This record gives sequence, C-alpha cells and structure tokens, in this order.
Amino acid sequence: MRRPQRMLRRHEADRRATFLFTPGSPMPPLPPPHPAAPQERHAPRLTHGRAELTFSRHGDRWQHRVAIDGRMVAESVEDGPAARWPASPPLVDLSTATIAGRQTLVAVGLAGRSHFSASITPHPTRPDTFLFEIAARIHDRDAGLGSTYATAPAPAAPVRITPPADGPAGLPRTVQWVYTIGPDGIVAGRG
Repeated sequence: MRRPQRMLRRHEADRRATFLFTPGSPMPPLPPPHPAAPQERHAPRLTHGRAELTFSRHGDRWQHRVAIDGRMVAESVEDGPAARWPASPPLVDLSTATIAGRQTLVAVGLAGRSHFSASITPHPTRPDTFLFEIAARIHDRDAGLGSTYATAPAPAAPVRITPPADGPAGLPRTVQWVYTIGPDGIVAGRG
C-alpha cells in the first residue's frame, strides 16, 4: 500500500524537528495558566424592569445575584473547583447575546466529568422575573444535580431546585431543569 505523498513530507519534517526535550523522556511540565484577574474580566449584567441580575467572580467561576429594587432576592451558592457535584452549576464562561429580541446570557462550565450550560433571559410574560434554563451532560451517576441559592432575609435556609425525576435513563445523558427568580422568589418550572 502506498502512502500519500503529503504524509511522507510531514513525516520527513518531523524527523528534522528540533526537540526541546529528549525524545522518549517525559515532557517537562507546562507552566500554570495565568487567568485574568477578576477585575480584568467584564462582569455581565441583565436588567428586567425592577430586577437586576449581576455576576461576580468566585474562584474559577461566576456567582450570580438577583436583586429587585436593589434588595437581594437570591444569590447562587458556589463550591470550589474540586467539587465533582457542585451546589450550583459552575458557570465559568459567560457571553451575552440578543436572541428573539431579548437580551440573553449564555454560560458554560465543567465539574468532574459533567458539562454544564445555562441560558438566562428576562421572562417573556412575567415582569421583574428571570428565566433560568440549565442543562448538564453527565457521564457518571447523578449525585446531586441542581441549583442552590441563599435567599434574603438571612439566615434563611438555602433553596435548592433539582431536575425532574422523570428524565432520561442511562449514561451518558443530558439532564435539564428550569426555574424563575423574581418577586415571587425562586420557583421551579417556567412560571
């Protein structure tokens, strides 16, 4: 069987390469990444009537807070980067976009072997309310998916929203949950 000419050229170039370490030995460790300092990252925010959704850095992820008329209604409870099943979805990368004429925030993150995504929009029919749509692609048995919030007035017990129990079976699978935060508090479902 004849190899394509292109493959031979690449192989020949590899033989002539200059190595920064001895072939066959382990590669030297890479230097640690230098993430931008929290003050260097733009913290997005959404407003909807009297409600405001703001973000602040919490270690490697973004913590979010919903306030109405300047008073905190809910603040996400965040775990550290080692948590395999964090208290809330780890929102690491955030972007804003206008979708269907509405300002939308989309976020992604990773914990353990699970990938998380979130879409947060002003609720289409309820004033002063945000709609949270969360999805997690899991590869291990679920040991606590959900979103956890501290609520005012403190020291109220945290509120936890979990996915419906009637989701798909088997692994890997995608698990989804939806809730709203607004003047009525934290409510499971689309409201």
